[in-house]
Amino acid sequence: MSQANIPNISPNINITREDAVNLLLSSIALE
Repeated sequence: MSQANIPNISPNINITREDAVNLLLSSIALE
């Protein structure tokens, strides 16, 4: 169970970082 949770956390962090970058790019594009 613990091992299954660890891999799930890593991709979630990567997605969050990508979303943050996308939001920054979108904000710049809108301006």
